[in-house]
Formats: sequence, C-alpha cells, structure tokens
Amino acid sequence: MSLILENASLLLGKDLTFVNNGFIEIEENGIIKKAGDGNYREIIDKERNVIDAEGFLIIPGFINAHTHIGDSIGEDYLISSGLDERVNPIFGAKRDILQKSSPDHLKIFMRSSAISMMKKGIVAFADFREGGIEGVKLLKAAISDLPIKCVILGRLNIILIK
Repeated sequence: MSLILENASLLLGKDLTFVNNGFIEIEENGIIKKAGDGNYREIIDKERNVIDAEGFLIIPGFINAHTHIGDSIGEDYLISSGLDERVNPIFGAKRDILQKSSPDHLKIFMRSSAISMMKKGIVAFADFREGGIEGVKLLKAAISDLPIKCVILGRLNIILIK
C-alpha cells in the first residue's frame, strides 16, 4: 500500500523549488513515485494511506562529503590544542588514540557517529578511512544494518624498499 503525505511544504526538484502546499506519493518499496503541488486527489484510491503533513518541511536528505568517522573516538581530546598536536600523522594524538583503541571500541564510536548523522538528516557520507583493508571492514561492520549510504575512500600504504 502506498502512502501520500499531503499539505506539506516541500523543496522540490533539482532547483529545490519551494512548494507551500504540496504532496508526495511514496510507493510500498519506499520510492517516491510522484511529488508536486496542486490537485493530487485523482491518485487517491482505497490502496493508499494519506497523512496530513501540515507544518512540516520535507527536503532531500543531506550528504556529508568529507568525514573521518573513526576519529570520533578522540573527538574531544585536546580540543583546545593546535591542529598539528591533534592530527599530525607522525606525532599527533590521533595516531596514538587510534593505535591504542581496540577494533571493537572503535567500531562502537563509528556506529554512534553514523547514527548521529542520520538523526541530523544525513542520508549518505564519504569517509576517508584509515587502517587499510581492516579499517574498511571495520566501518562496513559498524554500519552494516543502518539505513545510511557510505562511500569509503582510502589511501594506499606504499612501502619503499631500497
């Protein structure tokens, strides 16, 4: 059974056009079938639920395009210190915290950060993952059952041998 949200304010389309009194029809699979303003009554039949969404603004989900979700484990540590002291890859506190944290503990913090993003309307994020393949697997495990999309980015660890 599909669902219609009526009387909602919308930001609609590629240009995010404001619609004051709009509707959205959502299919059973969660896909938006139709959205707009004006008369939608012709699409209502016995197989649709209608919800009055007056007072709500419906907008596309946000995307956080640059995260380091694993860093959330040390987010507040040395907050009043300089950037180098916190995140320098050679002598920064971040490196020490990540090296001394168990994978299970780190996974809990990554999951918590993903849930926090979802509560703020973020539906997808790109993460700069550290820890190589194991770091990627850890993030995938942390969010495996969450309804948030993730693009995982990383860097190759290249070892030069002379």
